[in-house]
Amino acid sequence: MILTQKWNYLHLLLMAVLCGAIIGCAANDTEETSTGDSDSDTDSDSDSDTDSDSDSDSDSDSDSDSDSDSDSDSDSDSDSDSDSDSDSDSDSDSDSDSDNTQNIACEDLEMDNDGKVLAVLDDDQNYVFSSGMSIQSTTVASLSNIEIHWEDLTVDMMGHDLNPLTDIDMAQVMLWKFTEDELPEKLNTDDWLVADLVAIAVKKTENELTSINYLDMESAGGSPVDQETMLEYVNDELYAPADHSYSVMLSAGTVLGKNPKMLAMFRLDPASSNTAVNITNDSTDLWYEADLSSLNSIHLPEKFTDVLVDWTSTPMYNALGNIFTPTYITEIMVAHYADDDVTLLENNFLNLQEMADTIWHAQIPAGTSISLSALRNDDEVPFEGIDNDGLWILALLCGSCANPAPWYLTVLETCAE
Repeated sequence: MILTQKWNYLHLLLMAVLCGAIIGCAANDTEETSTGDSDSDTDSDSDSDTDSDSDSDSDSDSDSDSDSDSDSDSDSDSDSDSDSDSDSDSDSDSDSDSDNTQNIACEDLEMDNDGKVLAVLDDDQNYVFSSGMSIQSTTVASLSNIEIHWEDLTVDMMGHDLNPLTDIDMAQVMLWKFTEDELPEKLNTDDWLVADLVAIAVKKTENELTSINYLDMESAGGSPVDQETMLEYVNDELYAPADHSYSVMLSAGTVLGKNPKMLAMFRLDPASSNTAVNITNDSTDLWYEADLSSLNSIHLPEKFTDVLVDWTSTPMYNALGNIFTPTYITEIMVAHYADDDVTLLENNFLNLQEMADTIWHAQIPAGTSISLSALRNDDEVPFEGIDNDGLWILALLCGSCANPAPWYLTVLETCAE
């Protein structure tokens, strides 16, 4: 296979069309493989277009350490030993989130020559997110026509209701050069390279299927593949379980790697007689922790939309702790919530969009900045700016990434007129 462009999880699969790769799948004797937190010091090379900066073990959340140096009773200037840009006024035992409630004067905001407010995003304005993923694995017979079933699936991996017939448009099976223990963490953190994917097979459901047979799957380009070739990809002698793993992805839509609804895994065993993989509500389990309370808010004039949001050179890291690659941002979103309690969002972060009263968004086909005046809600009503009611957030999304958490998310507040 010839794949030279590096992409984050699942968007890479679109590139697999170019090589027509296929893979095998299988099922039962279910076990779960889980990951650690995604904001641990993972190698950041998987999120960069440039060189693999695999040595970037500088902590993405370095600002968070700045409170650890000062004594609870100390009013001295001990902040010089910590990250001075994050907590320069931290001389009390309260947390260093005082900046995000600071009243900023509108006249102090940075403006361009055209009168637009410049909102240059920075790391100290971003939330912190950590997550883990466990994926159940099923043992199946090597060299078998594996059956993949999802008729009992009623919720997706985010916990949202799902119809197994009408909401699943495609099944994808992927063969990886990772062990079963490694794969969930690699997918959760987007920490992998093109060379780590051996092959992929797909099957469109046409909303008429809730199960498929492995040998009925096609290449990523939609071409049929002969059975002999298909079976080679589920041969444990060619792809030893000690060095390889298989994943199954059920998705909404038929674009490779987009809109995953549920993931499962399987392993090959020549001694097994099982040929069924049953994907259920428990096949993938996600857990997370989101901190929106410690960030520094962005201040904007009330009911003002001539705001240029720019992420060209900063932030340096995304919320997962990996290198922030500006061109990976595919969508910007502003959302309003009637309740201004930020902890409600932290505790229900996987329902971020469902909880919003209104969402305005815009696609980012190219570039690393956009005016908020370009945002529209689902009824195509333009964004009219923020006010003092409820809670406002701004988020940047990576539509090609496995982890659905926004790369960047901050709170918007009005400045003092």
